[in-house]
Amino acid sequence: MERRQFVTMVGVGVVLTPLAGCSILSGEAVETPTSTGTLTETRTPRTRGSTESPETTETSSETPDPTPELQIAETPTSKFPQPEMGEPIIRNQPEDYRTVEIGSRENVDTPVVGHANGPFHLHIFRYTPTDVFYEIQIVDLDADAVLRHEGFTIPAERALHIVFNEPSTYALNLYDHDYDNGWTAGIEKDRFDCNFHRSNFFALDGGDFRWNTLSSRADC
Repeated sequence: MERRQFVTMVGVGVVLTPLAGCSILSGEAVETPTSTGTLTETRTPRTRGSTESPETTETSSETPDPTPELQIAETPTSKFPQPEMGEPIIRNQPEDYRTVEIGSRENVDTPVVGHANGPFHLHIFRYTPTDVFYEIQIVDLDADAVLRHEGFTIPAERALHIVFNEPSTYALNLYDHDYDNGWTAGIEKDRFDCNFHRSNFFALDGGDFRWNTLSSRADC
């Protein structure tokens, strides 16, 4: 009888004995060794019998082209000639990559689309599928003020969408740094009516620009 009790107690002692490297019943943290080695090169294992050298990864040291400096003078005027209107007529416009709002519809008496004083939409892109950098200056000629002046990198087959929310007379001056020339899109105040207007302001090969507008014809 005494022997059985002794065996039982020994078994309990085995269960409660902490395993090596652990601290089950103490409050001390257990630290796990961490490797401090630095990996300096990654090699692709050779296949048995292969004579090829291990692959190495090269890091390009090229830097991106710097953003061109802005060239348009900070005066609230039209700066360049207006592009010709007409062919090609753009009926399937490229998707917008970015939309820029000029003014706010909250400042308009009738801000609901379909009534007088509706917004005017302008899309700027290159007709050929090429990334392009354009310097753009937006002038409110009635207010004699430059509203925005910055550079935009427009991706290939995408358009910069500019929404003119408040009726006024505007000039959008565009400088094409690739061809060292400029163009101005004039937007008259009577364009802000109850019709929908989508104007396209785009470059052809050689730096020439075109300007055409698709509009609804509701009697406002």
